[in-house]
Amino acid sequence: MSAAVLPDAGGRERVLGILFVLGGAVCFSTVGVIVRSLEGASVWQVVLYRGLAFGLCVQLFLFYRYRRRAFAIYRDIGWLGIVGAAGLAWGSICYVWAFFHTTVANAVFFFGVLPMATGFTAWLLYGERVRGASWAAMAVALVGIVVMFYGGFILGGWFGNLLALFGIVGYTALTVAVRAGRAVDMMPLLAVGALMGSAVSIAVEGFAPIGWRDLVLCSLIGVIVSVGFMLFTAGARYVRAGELSLLSNFELMLGPIWVWLAVAEVPTGYTLAGGAIVIAAIVAQALITTRPTRA
Repeated sequence: MSAAVLPDAGGRERVLGILFVLGGAVCFSTVGVIVRSLEGASVWQVVLYRGLAFGLCVQLFLFYRYRRRAFAIYRDIGWLGIVGAAGLAWGSICYVWAFFHTTVANAVFFFGVLPMATGFTAWLLYGERVRGASWAAMAVALVGIVVMFYGGFILGGWFGNLLALFGIVGYTALTVAVRAGRAVDMMPLLAVGALMGSAVSIAVEGFAPIGWRDLVLCSLIGVIVSVGFMLFTAGARYVRAGELSLLSNFELMLGPIWVWLAVAEVPTGYTLAGGAIVIAAIVAQALITTRPTRA
C-alpha cells in the first residue's frame, strides 16, 4: 500500500494494473449480496468473523512477502497506522451496519464519494492542491447524497444512509493515513484494523451462537474483501489516479446488480437518481484527472 502510482507504466504492466483494479472492484461489489444471503447472523457477528478472516488473510500475505519479518514490520506503521486502522474498523462496522438498514444500492452509492472526501480531507490537513473541476465534482456529488438522504427520510431508510455517511469518515481516515505514510509499507494496518473491528464486536456481543452457513458466509466476506484490497493495491501502482478512481468505482454498478439478480432487491427512484448523480460526478472528475499534467 506504500507504492506510489506509476502513471507511465508500460503497456503490459498497465493492462495488468487495470485488470487488478477491476478485480478488486468486483470483490468489493459482492459484499452486499453475501450479507443479503445470511440467514440469521447479526451485524456484530458479521463484523467479528469478517474481521478475523480478513486479518488472517492479510497476515498470511505478510508471511509470504516478509518471511521472518512478518511481525516486525508492524512497528513501521507508527501512529499513522493506528489512526488508519481505527478508521478501517469504524468504516467496516458502519458499512456492514448500513446494509442491515438500507438497500445495498444506497450503501454502495454513498461510498462512491470516498475519493472526493479523501481529496477534501487531504486539502484540509496537508494543503494538497484540489483542481477547480474537482471542487465542482464534489458539489455535484453532494447533490446526489442529498437526493438519497431525502428519499431515505421519506421511505424510512434514513438511518442506513446515516450509517453509510459515518462509514465514509472512517474510510477517509484510512486512505489519508495510507497516503501520508506511503514511505513505508502500510499493509499491516489492514490486519490491525480488521482485528479492531472484531474486538469491538466481542466487547458488544461476545461469541453469540451462529449457524455454520452464516459462519462460512461471514468469513467469506473477510476473505473476499482482503483479496480485493490486495488486488487494488497491486493495480494502483500502474494506473493513473483518475483512471484508478474511474475503474475502482465499477463496484458502484455491480453491487446493486448482484442483489437485484440474487434476491430481487430493487433500488428506489431516489436511490437511482442520487446514485446516477454521484456516478456522473465521479466519471467527470476521473476523466479530467486523466489528462496529462505537469508533475
